[in-house]
Amino acid sequence: YEYTPNGVEVSGIYGLLTRLVFQKHGIDIQWCPLNIGDTVAAVERDQVDCVVCIFQTAERTKRVDFTAFLHVVTVTGVVRDSFKDIKTRGDLQNGMYIIAVCQGEVGQELAENVLGIPKGRLRILNAPDYTGVVGLVETGVAHIALIDGISCRRLVSERSGARMKLRQVFVRFPLDQCSNGVMVRRGDEAFRQWLDKAFRAERSNADVQAAEDQALEDYHGILQKS
Repeated sequence: YEYTPNGVEVSGIYGLLTRLVFQKHGIDIQWCPLNIGDTVAAVERDQVDCVVCIFQTAERTKRVDFTAFLHVVTVTGVVRDSFKDIKTRGDLQNGMYIIAVCQGEVGQELAENVLGIPKGRLRILNAPDYTGVVGLVETGVAHIALIDGISCRRLVSERSGARMKLRQVFVRFPLDQCSNGVMVRRGDEAFRQWLDKAFRAERSNADVQAAEDQALEDYHGILQKS
């Protein structure tokens, strides 16, 4: 679950799984960092063969396929610790709160297609991770950021010593949950099935199991195996 800038080795469960799978079959990996909002187009245009550790959403499924569903992750929110006004879905829908989301990600789909939030109340960023989206909450540009629960937990924890403290909301009763896996081009059934089988086979690797067990402990109630 680690994002990677240019030149930095990919880590996390999916980075480890990907290396194990492709090294086993003698295939070189070229890591290609992408803005989250550009992932679908990159797969459609054959700029990348697959995108690992990404959520299956309704809009994405209209254009690409998914495979190797190994986890389910909740969708939660981040607010300033002093901000107490948003407690329910109704508060998000009925208030005049500004909501920060990442372009093309589950938070944007949730806000627009499920909650019916007008675009005028959304602040949409296209970025490789959620740091900038959460930054909009820190600086007061937005009241809340809607992102996956793991990223919420990590970013709030990383800022625990900052002057502007943040708080994760919608943890006990998440706004949504999404299957997490690998994105592939539409219609490439042979590749999709091969990836699914290969990823599941390497899941029994001791290092993968240890990393997964640690993640399940660290993100209890947010991350589940599937």
